[in-house]
Amino acid sequence: MSRSAATDAAVPLLYEAVLDESQWDAALAAFAAAFGAPRACAWHCDFRSRTLTDRRMHGYDADTMNAYAQYYHAIDPAWLPGSRAMAGNWLGDEVLFDRRARDQQEWAVDFALPRGIGWVGGGMAERTSADVGLWFCVQRYPDDAPFGKEGAQVFSRLLPHLQQAAQLEKRMKQLAHGQTIAQSSLDTFKAAVCVVDRSRRAHLLNRSAESLLGGAELLVVRDGRLLCSHAALDERLERLVTQACARLPCGGAFQVPRQGAALPLHAMVMPLPERHPAATSLVREPLALVVVMDPQAPHLAREAYQGLFGLTDTETALLFALVNGDNLTQWADRRGVSTNTARTHLASVFAKTGVDSQARLMRLAKTLPAAE
Repeated sequence: MSRSAATDAAVPLLYEAVLDESQWDAALAAFAAAFGAPRACAWHCDFRSRTLTDRRMHGYDADTMNAYAQYYHAIDPAWLPGSRAMAGNWLGDEVLFDRRARDQQEWAVDFALPRGIGWVGGGMAERTSADVGLWFCVQRYPDDAPFGKEGAQVFSRLLPHLQQAAQLEKRMKQLAHGQTIAQSSLDTFKAAVCVVDRSRRAHLLNRSAESLLGGAELLVVRDGRLLCSHAALDERLERLVTQACARLPCGGAFQVPRQGAALPLHAMVMPLPERHPAATSLVREPLALVVVMDPQAPHLAREAYQGLFGLTDTETALLFALVNGDNLTQWADRRGVSTNTARTHLASVFAKTGVDSQARLMRLAKTLPAAE
């Protein structure tokens, strides 16, 4: 394969590696082949602290990398010229490694030459800050020819793709980071949250949805779709989702009965606005948000009520019990106090929360999102 063909062959592999981390070895193998070199690496270099992050390598054995990481990186002669390189610069041969230079004898004799490193070429794909840059490096054996001008030409041909791949990877990491934060945030809520399309195919489930809609209730996620095992309720769910995904969307709600004395689940279906990035960036179709709440599920943690309203431990315990289904007499009996004492604590809770009845207290407490 000609050098030009090898360079062209490296380009698609580079983009594949950005999309699939496991493909970096193959991409760097092709990158090395484009330069006629047996080894290649890519990493973000912090030239001030001499540290490397996001290290990807091809052709290096564990002994070489361990020795470099433990000591020889500190005397690597490539650090100084590399730190001065601007984005798009190629440096090669004696610029990065001169085995004849007296100040490089330890590097050359003890590390590089015994490990088959004779010629070194490198290029700065991008500078992310004054001290940090994305550096690609290739190495040839001591008996090989130097990279010369051809190395600079190959790097120049690959540079636009290296830069585009770097930007793509950065954007993908940002998206992944944002998705992780969003998923973690949704997982804190005890209500089940499910994002579906018109066919009720689930695009996102929080942790509560995975447990609440796992198959034991009438409302389930089965084979990736949100379904109701009761025919009439399933028709209603389908109608509400269709309305939420319509050209003029609207929402709705319904109850899902449960067996025994358990209260029905409360299900709300709402359109996800088209202007929302999640509705248009990756999924090119209307989406609906389905929120399912269990009215019998524990609400906020005790510490949340205490922090919000400045309650004492006893007042917090009382409010927590009332919100989660107890009545005043049950709480008093369990605490071993009189009903009048319980009423005194409740009156203090009224004063601190700014309400004048137990019904209003429950409405206030239930407006707060249930969270882990």
